[in-house]
Amino acid sequence: MVGSEASYVGRCLVRDDGARLEALDLLTGDHTRLEGRLRDAALREGGPRGPLWAAALAVEPALRALDDALRAPRPTRAELLRGTGFGLLFVELTAQCNERCTHCYADAAPERTDTLSRDAVRDVLAQGRALGFPDVQFTGGDPLLHPALLELVDDARALGFERVELFTNGLALDPARVEALAQRGVCLAFSVYSEQAAAHDAVTRTPNSHARTLRAIERARAAGMPVRVAVTAMDGVPCDPDALRALLASLGVPGGSVRFTQSRSVGRGSRATGGLDDGSRHGLASKERSGKACVSSGGEIFPCIFGRALPLGALEDGLAAALVSAPGELPDAARFARALDAAEDH
Repeated sequence: MVGSEASYVGRCLVRDDGARLEALDLLTGDHTRLEGRLRDAALREGGPRGPLWAAALAVEPALRALDDALRAPRPTRAELLRGTGFGLLFVELTAQCNERCTHCYADAAPERTDTLSRDAVRDVLAQGRALGFPDVQFTGGDPLLHPALLELVDDARALGFERVELFTNGLALDPARVEALAQRGVCLAFSVYSEQAAAHDAVTRTPNSHARTLRAIERARAAGMPVRVAVTAMDGVPCDPDALRALLASLGVPGGSVRFTQSRSVGRGSRATGGLDDGSRHGLASKERSGKACVSSGGEIFPCIFGRALPLGALEDGLAAALVSAPGELPDAARFARALDAAEDH
């Protein structure tokens, strides 16, 4: 297992770089990092079945779940995709966007015309509910630009989705739309890149976008809508986390609803991810992973919005065929593991 590449052991993806050993349980999302004597115990005298490993288990109860996962059979493709149960369904309503962000994973832009019809989205929502997805996020591009957005929100509510969220830049969120969405119990998620207007506008390549996004956040909170903010950190983009949190708090966004993440090597993203740990999990922290799926504006199905290198199928064949019925294993387990971690950040 020593080397720079990740390898399967049981249902875990394991990597050893010579100084530490990391294991990611692909079903639960548990991430374990072993260093020093614990790493030696894992690699010497028979690995997980050796006496040193047994001694480590005796003093480190947190390793017992890892021990079970290392001994378990390799999971099937369907088991990997489902995780502990389907959770969030991403639906990219359109590739059109009124910004042109430098790092956009979907290559969204004002001139893009790919858009899912209302009938297509309604069919996706029905299939998602049949598979057990409780939550849906309408994204894009910018979902506010879809002509049937309110009808699609109504469709999602009628089908019984527990949570309906829009991920938007807010530029098209006028007072009338705020009222209509608030009445429908919609949650909103926004991207903000800096407390500095010039830095934010440089990322979006859209003049005055910082002020317009903050105004949209303020309107949504004034209407009582749940709001969260994703802050994507990028090289060369100045951002003071404390100052940005304070700015958002002044608009009614609590600190717990602001999350900082890294840009992704997807679409126009510029930073490749490496290893099994992207900073979203640390040490022996445990986190159950629910299955996700993304339907793009072009009708492709991916394991998450950032997992575009792993197409699972086409919309015309249905969600079940892509997520449940397809036999075999995923072709690139290491890339899939990174996609799972990335999905937690959106």
